[in-house]
This record gives sequence, structure tokens and C-alpha cells, in this order.
Amino acid sequence: MFGTLVICLPSKHTGGEVLATHCGYTKTFETATSSQFGFSCVSWYADVTHEIKPVTSGYRFVLTYNLIHTVDGSFQSTSDLKDQNMRLGRSLTFWNTLIDKNYDVPVRLAFKLSHKYTQASLCLDNLKGHDLMRVNMLKDCCAEGKFFIYLANLERRRFGSCHEGYYPDVYPDDPDAEESIHGDFHKLQEVFDDDLTLNTVIDLSGSVIAEEICFEENDIMQANLFSEGPQEEDYSGFTGNEGVSATHWYRHTVAVLVPRDFRLSFLFEPATRGKLDAKVWLQNQLQEVQENPSDESVKKETLRLCELMLQNNQHIHSEKLKRAKENSTYFSEKKLFSDDVLAMVVKIAISLHRWSLLPKVLPALSDRLPPWIFNDIGKNLHVLSFPSQRGWLNEVIRSQKRLHDRHQALENLVSSFRSALTTEQGSTQLSILQAWQKEQSDDVLDTAEISGKADAQALFDIAALYGDKVMFQQILPIVKKHVSDMNFAVTFLLCLDISGQRHSLSKEVRETVFRDILSDIIPVFTLQDQAPSHKRSRFTYSASGLNSTLPRGADRPSESVSASDLVNLLEMCMILGLEGEIDQIFKRLKSEATTVDVSALGKIYIPLLGQLAEVIRKRQHPLTETYRDFYRHSVESYILRFVGIEPAYPVDWKRDRRGCGCWECKDLDTFLLNPAEPSAKFSTNLRRRNHLANRLGGTYNNKNYPMTTETAGSPHTLVVYKTDNEWKSAVSAWKKRFKTASLQLRAMHHETSKQLLGEKYEELFELRMVRLDRDTTSSAALGQE
Repeated sequence: MFGTLVICLPSKHTGGEVLATHCGYTKTFETATSSQFGFSCVSWYADVTHEIKPVTSGYRFVLTYNLIHTVDGSFQSTSDLKDQNMRLGRSLTFWNTLIDKNYDVPVRLAFKLSHKYTQASLCLDNLKGHDLMRVNMLKDCCAEGKFFIYLANLERRRFGSCHEGYYPDVYPDDPDAEESIHGDFHKLQEVFDDDLTLNTVIDLSGSVIAEEICFEENDIMQANLFSEGPQEEDYSGFTGNEGVSATHWYRHTVAVLVPRDFRLSFLFEPATRGKLDAKVWLQNQLQEVQENPSDESVKKETLRLCELMLQNNQHIHSEKLKRAKENSTYFSEKKLFSDDVLAMVVKIAISLHRWSLLPKVLPALSDRLPPWIFNDIGKNLHVLSFPSQRGWLNEVIRSQKRLHDRHQALENLVSSFRSALTTEQGSTQLSILQAWQKEQSDDVLDTAEISGKADAQALFDIAALYGDKVMFQQILPIVKKHVSDMNFAVTFLLCLDISGQRHSLSKEVRETVFRDILSDIIPVFTLQDQAPSHKRSRFTYSASGLNSTLPRGADRPSESVSASDLVNLLEMCMILGLEGEIDQIFKRLKSEATTVDVSALGKIYIPLLGQLAEVIRKRQHPLTETYRDFYRHSVESYILRFVGIEPAYPVDWKRDRRGCGCWECKDLDTFLLNPAEPSAKFSTNLRRRNHLANRLGGTYNNKNYPMTTETAGSPHTLVVYKTDNEWKSAVSAWKKRFKTASLQLRAMHHETSKQLLGEKYEELFELRMVRLDRDTTSSAALGQE
């Protein structure tokens, strides 16, 4: 393709001018003048930048053709292209030689392409005409590995002062006027900021490499790149305190050439600002090393990158510590590389046998190394030499603060080492390593932070690994110390798996531990601490009167021991015949049903009842009065606290207080409490009128208390009207809760549930206890939603 041809068919329209720009010269083509009965055509070469203005009226029908050469040798002969490639290659080699000799030359170059491309379309395959040919030539010359080529969108931003209403085309004789290609931008009188940025840098396949790389105009091959003027302006008129200003943007698409030795400096700066995926960069570097094992320059660059990342983090940590001692705050555009990125540094250090990097990782961490890296450490431990790295490994393991993280790191390391064993010497090392693992496990139990389900599972795994003695002497005291953490304690009990046969711990040990821990859990058993605290509910309507609060937390999520975990715990108690303990758990749950966060009733209690009914049926467990009472009380609490009594239609105009206690609010509250007064007037100044409006909902047109202002007289008068909209909103919300509860109760339907609820089954499942008998008026009003 060497050009484009557009033929405009007879179709009456206005607007739609075509502007073609090349080498700073712009020509405008109009199709509207002959559009009613005639046709017109326009064509341009592929290296011409074009813009099409909007059609302002009518429709325009056009035929668009890509112009291509089909004759062999239509452009240039193969020898011509080969000669150009050779000359370009010599130029790049000469440039690299000058850099090596420390001449004052750019260490990166940008070449402006003929067309502009969006980020989404920017890749080698989408380049047009000469752009494709030129970039392919550069790609061929870079193939030897001395250079890297990228594509990027280059943006220049100039900010400065200007005259209000001053346009350069008004002053055509001004030689300093900054005209755009359309002549409609303000002239900047004084430039305050002028910066050049590669907004998005991609490789030839279209993958984003980095963003927001600062650039210099001297690094652009073409001269006077911005002489054509800006493509966009942001104009700011007078604001009272500041003068008139404007920001101009110039945008071009460029090919960027970077010598291999300077790729690191080109990309590292945006990486420190989070404008580059550092982990992917390290992965690509490692892959490049593995694919080119004899290329020492690649190894050197990769290791240098690792060093720079560690130094960056250590510097930021040091500065933050220094500022903390000085009671000041540390601000910097540079960001810490994540611990996942530093794990890649460890992987590279191991792969390239650069052991000196490993001790530098710990001071650079923000928190801890992720568990996956310990697989790589374990696989290479025979190369690392465990005795020589033991001190470093101790520190790395200790940096894992959480118990389950530390245990997981040890397991990954040892299991990976075991899978990599190939010799008898390796087996000897494994014995040494396992002894070290036991030392570390003891240290874990003494020093690690413990809470939650994951730590409970890790504790049990340690007990299963080292046997009964560790269970009774080390694990059991820790669990008993943390029984108030319900998630932790219940999870540990479930790990004991009383009915399980294939287990490293004997059944007798598991049952003994289960009974011991359960006896400590029951006195402190609670769901109260598992749910988040809630702020006071919004002002609304309930059956007890207008504007009272709904049940707290009725529509808020909670975090707690799951219903399935509680069911499994109760089933294990059934297996061991611990009926007394089950009764005590029910007693605790029953007591909390009236005080626990409302969301826990629907999230825990109701699912618990449904799942437990199936367990009772499966085990043919007797339906004692304790079970029946717990079921009835739980369902009643759920219905009353979550759904609430159906809101009754207000019988008069009495409403709840809204005032703050000031003298205007006292008059407001008197009006609100008056059962016979549907509206009231308050003559006062604007500030006080706004205060009253805020007390009633914040705006004059709120639906609960609509307000108007009578402007006759001074001061003006605020007129407030009462409505029944609060009741309507309350009824709508109640219906939603009613529907939700009906669906949840239907989900727990079970023949065993029916037996447990007895004669109250239908009353509870139909939610009769919260429904009102309505008269004709209120029933009719209920339908008005």
C-alpha cells in the first residue's frame, strides 16, 4: 500500500472537511460544495497525516480504496534495499562506537513515524506504508543484538501564560505566533513547564514494556518535530486569583532505538515509579540468560538489575527510618519493589550462582518472601551448600511472621529438596536438613504470630509430622492459649478428624485432645467477636413508629465461623457422645441469637439449622427438647430481628424529632410532633432556613419532607410538608427482607426441621409473626410503591 483514494458519491451534506498534512504543510479538501448532485475525490500518500472533520448535517457516502503496487520492482530493487540496510547498519555501528568511546552523543534515539497510532493498534503488524518498511529495516539492523527497538507514543506538554481571547490567526503578522494546523490555539506568552514523555513504550509484538519515560528533544532524529503546532489545547480563563493560561499537547508516534548497554538505564527509572512490571522484566531477563548461556553481557545486565532493585529498596527503607526518627514524612516518586519481585531476584541469584546477592535481599524486603520461592531454594540447595547458607536461611525463615507462612516455607523447601535428590550424599544432606527443619519448627511454635484457620491447620500439620509428644507438650498448650479465637480453635478441632482412619496420630490421642480443647472453648464460645462493628443505622421507619432505627446490621456482611464448620463440630460431638457439650453449645448460640450481629443469623444460624437437620437424619440422632428449643428460638430470632414487624400505616401526622436543640429546631420539633399539622411555615434568614433543611434531609426536594420557599416579605419563609413517603420506603425495604427470609427458610426445609419445629412450623415458615392485619386503607396504601 502506498496511498489512499476516497471518492465522495452524490449525497448532500455540510462539514466533513479533509485536512492532509505533510512536512508542516496542510491542505484542506471540501466535499460538501458539490455533494448534492456531483461527486468529488481526494487521495494522499501513505506518509501523509490526515484528519476528517465531523459532518455537521446530512449524510456523506464515500468509497475508500487502499492504493497498492502490484508490479514487481515497483518501488525499489532488492539491491537498493540491501544497500540501504548496509548503510543504516554502518550508521548504527558508528553510533555505538561513539558511545563506547564516551563521546557526548545520545544513548537513545527516537525516529518519528509518518502516521499516528493508538496504544491499542501500535505494533509492527499494524504499521502502514513507509512506517512498516522503515521499522522493518531497523529491526533487521538490530537483530545482531547490539540494539533494542521499541515503538512508543511521544507526547510533549507545554504549559504557560497567554492573553485571554488571543488567537494567533487574529495576528497573522506575528512571527512568534504558535499556530496549530487549524490556527485556533492561543499563543503562549511565557512557558512555565515544557516536558517530553514516552507515554507508552511497547515491543514490536505490541506488548507494553513501560510507561511515562522522560525524554529529551535532542534525542529525536528529526529536527523541528513540533513546528507543525499542537494537536490539543486546555485553556483556562481568568479565575480571579490567577492569570490566563493554556496547556498545549503535541503527539507523535516514534520508533525508539536503545543500545544494549543502555537498555537497563532506559527502563529502570520508570520501573522505580511503578511504570513497568518489574517481575515480568526479571522473568524475561532470566529467560534471556537461559536461552543465551554463553552471553556474558546478558548475565552482567541481569545481575546489575538485581543489584539496583535491592539498592532502591534499601535506600527507601533507610530514608523512611531516618525520617521517622526525625518525626517527618518521607516523600518520593520512587516506589519499593514488591516482595514478589525480590523473590525473583533470589531465583536469579540462585540460577546464576551469585550467592553474594542473597544476604542483601532481607534488608530490602517490605514484609516477607512469598512461599513459592522456597521451592526454588529447595531444588538448588545441593548447589547452594546448606551449611554455608544456613545462617541466611535461618533469617529468611524467621522473616515469615505468620505461623502458617513459616511452616509452608519449610515444607516447600524440604519437599523440593527431597524431590531433587539423586545421590547417597543427597540423602545425608536430607537428614541434616530435616533436623534443621525440626529446629525451625520449634522456633516457629515459640515465636510466630498465631491466629485464624490457616495457622490452626499449620499447627495440626506440625503435630502430625512429629507425633504425640509434640502434640501434648507443644501444640496443645498453644491451642488452649488461643481458644478465644473461634475460627482458629474450631478449625483445629476439625483437623483432628475424629472419624478418620488413615491418620498419623492415633484415634485415642485425637479424641483426648478434642475433649480437652472443647472443654476450654465452650465457656468462651461466641460469635460476637467474629462480625464487624457497625455504625448506627440510617434514620428510617419501623413498626414501633416513624423514624426509628432498623435492626442493626440487617443488610451488612459479617465474618464468622462458618455454618458448615459448626455443623461438623456438632457432628464430631455426636460421634463421641458428648451430649452435655452439645447442650452447652446450643445454650451459648441461643443466648447470642438475640444479640449477635443480625447478618450472622442469616449467614450462620439458618444454614446451620438446615445442614444440622440432615446430620440428625443421617445419624438417626434423637430429637431432644434441647434441639427443638434451639431450632424454634433461632428461627424466631431471625424473623423478628432480620425481617422485623411489618410497618403500620401512620394514623396521624406525628413524626419523630429531627432538631438539634437550637431555637429554630425547637419550633421544627413542635411541628413534627403535632399529630394534626401536615405543614408549617418558618420565616427566618437563609442560613437558618438551610439549617432546617439539613435537619430534614439536606435538600429542599427530598421526598420525605418536600420544602418550598415563599419569597414575599422579609425574611423569606420556608414551607415544610409532611408525607407518608418514609412509611412507603420502610414497607418496600420490609418486603425485600421478607422475601429474602422466605427464600432462606425454604432452603432449610427438611422433614427433620419440620419435626423439630413441631406445631410452630407453618407459623414460622410463613412468617406470620411479623405480618399485620391491615384495614382497607392501609392495605390500599401498601400497594402504592
